This record gives sequence, structure tokens and C-alpha cells, in this order.
Amino acid sequence: MSSMRNRERGVTGFFEEIFLFAVVILIFLSTLYTVLYFGSLRAEREKYIELYENVDKFAQSFLGYKKIIRSGTIGLFDYHKLRAITYENIREDLQPAFNFSIKIIDVSEYPVKYNYTYGNETNASYAYYSIMVKYPANIWVSEEEIHVAMVEVRGWL
Repeated sequence: MSSMRNRERGVTGFFEEIFLFAVVILIFLSTLYTVLYFGSLRAEREKYIELYENVDKFAQSFLGYKKIIRSGTIGLFDYHKLRAITYENIREDLQPAFNFSIKIIDVSEYPVKYNYTYGNETNASYAYYSIMVKYPANIWVSEEEIHVAMVEVRGWL
């Protein structure tokens, strides 16, 4: 009879061990998921920061782009030169490692506005990462007419 009790006790102990094993596995999987989730968030954040730094550096390069600035002055764009350059010129000369678009928005109080767009922002809405930086600039039209402008550079992967 004592051997009968040992067998019954063994079966009960087995089910208790399965429950304990399931709890341990559940805790392990939860911990693994949490580590992977927060690790991927960190990687995403690092990619985002890297893109921001690259777009900002590109925007500053554009502000000093010799084909559009007047008299070597960073941020002072020559109206005639802005009309002559293209998206392809900018891409070839400045060689960004991402897709981009540039908008120069005339915010001056002059009645005639000199707004320019290089690139297409439509694709940016489908991008996984997208960053925009803004810088003030001026558009030189003549010695008597210099317009205040805002340069928006958007980069995306």
C-alpha cells in the first residue's frame, strides 16, 4: 500500500512541476521580449539621431553651397543662381546619403516672392525615418533688395 501512495504522490508532484516549469518559461519569455523590445528602441533612436545629424550637416553645407551663395557669404543666396541650379546639381555636388528635398521660402514683406523647391517631398510621407531642419537665410535680388527667407531641408530613409 505504501508503494501505491508513492505513485499517486509522484503524479501530483509531476503536475506541480509542469505548472512551475510553465511559470518559469513565461517569466523567461517576458524578460526576453522586454530586452529585445527596449534594445530595438535604442537602435531606432540611434538611427534617428544619426539621420538628424546628417540632415543638419547637409543643410549647413547647402547654406554655404558655392554655386548659389553671393560673394562667399554663407546663407546669402543669389537670386539668379538659385534659378539656375537643379536637384541633380545639389545631389551630385553635396552627395547626401539619404533622399532629400529643399524648400526656400521667401518670408519677406516684398510683394514679389522668390520661393524655390528642389526635390519632391511626396516620397517623404512614405519614409520610415524623416527629419526636417530649418535655417534662416537671405535672397539677394539687387543691392537695394534683399529678401529674408527660411530654408527647410527634409531628409528621409
